[in-house]
Amino acid sequence: MMAKQPTPARKYIPATGAGTVSSWVTTHFTPDRGWADDVPYTNVVVQLDEGPRLLGGLRGMDVDHLELGMDVKIVGENKRDDFVFFWVEPPR
Repeated sequence: MMAKQPTPARKYIPATGAGTVSSWVTTHFTPDRGWADDVPYTNVVVQLDEGPRLLGGLRGMDVDHLELGMDVKIVGENKRDDFVFFWVEPPR
């Protein structure tokens, strides 16, 4: 029987939001009527400088200008007390 190892302490580290484009997809159809007026829209996967990857909607730039590895910024928009929507924007 193996001895139970203690769980390492976890800590909160704020992210700057700076990162690079890892991939993206443009949606031309949505089954969710809440997004119907926004079609087509682009979701972007961003590799944050701190390590994690986040998914956000493209805002403030044209999808034709996206390139793998380009610098972008993730910006959170509070939608409710328990929900934040992430936007991907050009770096400031």
